[in-house]
Amino acid sequence: MARLEVENLKKRFGPVVAVAGVSFAVEAGEILVLLGPSGCGKTTVLRCVAGLEQPEAGDIRLDGRSLLGLPPERRDVGMVFQNYALFPHLSVAANVAYGLRHGRRRLPRRERQARVAELLALVGLSGYERRRPHELSEGQKQRVALARALAVEPKVLLLDEPLSALDAALRQELRRELRHLLKGKGITAVYVTHDQEEALVLGDRVAVMREGRLEQVDVPQALYERPRTPFVAQFLGRANLWPARVLGREGAAFRVAVAGTEVVAEPVAPLAEGDEAFLFFRPEWAELGAGPFRAEVEGAEYLGDRWEVRGTVQGLPVVLHAPAPPQGPLAFRLRRALLLGA
Repeated sequence: MARLEVENLKKRFGPVVAVAGVSFAVEAGEILVLLGPSGCGKTTVLRCVAGLEQPEAGDIRLDGRSLLGLPPERRDVGMVFQNYALFPHLSVAANVAYGLRHGRRRLPRRERQARVAELLALVGLSGYERRRPHELSEGQKQRVALARALAVEPKVLLLDEPLSALDAALRQELRRELRHLLKGKGITAVYVTHDQEEALVLGDRVAVMREGRLEQVDVPQALYERPRTPFVAQFLGRANLWPARVLGREGAAFRVAVAGTEVVAEPVAPLAEGDEAFLFFRPEWAELGAGPFRAEVEGAEYLGDRWEVRGTVQGLPVVLHAPAPPQGPLAFRLRRALLLGA
């Protein structure tokens, strides 16, 4: 197990700033997920850690030792690519053994064979040793790529959207297996994805990125329940964000004017009387039946365990959860709401 530190990392591609001063630490045995939309810089950060890109500024340290200037093969870092990058002409066993034959940690044949057998058993592919990549399913290819990355016992494992090519059911199955494997082995890992559900399931902590910067780094529950910015609130799950004006304090909370009425909400950012802010609430934080708000319904979708209702309140868009399709306007109150800085 190892501790990874990224400090003030900056990377440009011509005039485009891909990473703009990113800093974070990954503790030994921790899984950190880099989450964000396409083009936000998360894969570039990963490639800088792996040594596949060279940053213009900043530092990358593994157990206190800078990795800058070291080639990828000397960084003690393993990587699982989005497209798996398996050698099509090699068998499963030869793919897994590649780093044990040609890398810094070469093993004698008998030890190499034992290591390959152990890893294939770990990822549930015993008996697949002689198959070629084209004879495997997408899920099996992902497992081979993972076994190959683990073969050389890297101090840090980097994973660049390794489940993105899989169907939804297989993704759910493999992400559970992957977390169980990584935590069982105590592997320090950085995992890149744009899938919010995947991030919440896999990560011990999640770092949300936007336009080359970190918006918030926190445990999954805190990110979902106490986002610090409107971007994080909207990127993770369904979010209602209404412009509001702070009227004054109400104990530890604030009374705000919003959607033609007044409500009390808990502040996340420092605020004062007269400030403009956003009232934020999840659909499940709204209690239907009565209250100060009246939603004019515009549509509803059946999601199995609930109906997702779309509408407006005083011209403001709203998303609510209901047990049955609504027959008319919905009155509701908020069991909980947060105030985010505008």
